[in-house]
Amino acid sequence: MVDFSFLSADHVEESLVLQSHVLADLKRHGQEHFIIERTANYFKRHIQNPSAILGVRTPKGELMAQSIFHHSSALNPDYIKGLSLDTHKICDPVSILQGAIIHPEAQGQGLLSRMIEAWLGWAEEKEYKHILTRIEAHNEKSLSVFKKAGLAEIGTVVDARDNANVVVLYKRRDV
Repeated sequence: MVDFSFLSADHVEESLVLQSHVLADLKRHGQEHFIIERTANYFKRHIQNPSAILGVRTPKGELMAQSIFHHSSALNPDYIKGLSLDTHKICDPVSILQGAIIHPEAQGQGLLSRMIEAWLGWAEEKEYKHILTRIEAHNEKSLSVFKKAGLAEIGTVVDARDNANVVVLYKRRDV
């Protein structure tokens, strides 16, 4: 049994510790390019409304996974630069999931699926019509989980931060 709850500014240090475990494991497997290391300020910014960070805890209270639910009042064209998506038609609020990380010892337990489910519920509660995420193109496991959750691949872009190819996945929610 795990506990899903939104994190507060008091949990930033735990987020950094979780991130360090995930990065160390990715480096051991030559996959450190799957995520970009984030700072305490980054986590503090994303804990505040209208964004949120969902944390997943063990029964002992240890943070084992998290994902950031980001809100955008309109789609930032830079986020999907290079796609043939008509961004001027997307002026409704957009919900973006980013930074989903799972402690190596907790992988394979379906936590990503459950975090996506929680994200979609959060987006529905906030009445977001557009659901979007970007996944590193070589991260086939994550891509598969997002597609099973109903997000469709709409293209591939190059992430300006690290030049990685990322797949953009999208779902339009009928409100």
